[in-house]
Amino acid sequence: MKRKINANSPDLFSASYNPVMNNNLNGMIDDYSVKNATPEINKKHKNFIKTLSDINMTRDSMSIDEERNLFFINWSEVGCVVNEFLRYLMKHLKFDEAVEINIEKEKRYNKLHGIKKKKHPIAAEYQGYFSLIASHILIKLDENKHDPIGLLCALLMKAYFDKVEKKRYSYYFNDTE
Repeated sequence: MKRKINANSPDLFSASYNPVMNNNLNGMIDDYSVKNATPEINKKHKNFIKTLSDINMTRDSMSIDEERNLFFINWSEVGCVVNEFLRYLMKHLKFDEAVEINIEKEKRYNKLHGIKKKKHPIAAEYQGYFSLIASHILIKLDENKHDPIGLLCALLMKAYFDKVEKKRYSYYFNDTE
């Protein structure tokens, strides 16, 4: 397969990123054809032939990544890893306790005032987390990029992500890296 590579594109890292993640085959030259197909057959089955060609170009880009020993990422699992990290961070910063206290206060307030508005427990928890992250981490880092909370968060991130095995979120793993 012939390919054009843009030096500023993520294509330099992963040949399959654009075709797989963005459904974008730009920069790839379609050099696939159906042997012995007449112009009538090509016209009649145009969409089918284009789909086969797109699949072949995407598969070829994945083969390039495989030759480079790049990982095929399971993005659903990556989301789970990030979610677990958020819970890990909240526990270490003791934000989980603060959020639980605020959720209980809100429940009592609503009950006392006859408010029937009820949040889903997970939504309330994450809303609390994001509020605390904004007010206790992001705002402090915006005001002073050297605030100690930034170093603490960096250390916690490193400690957590160093323990996450690549096999957990990769569809493909070459042990002979």
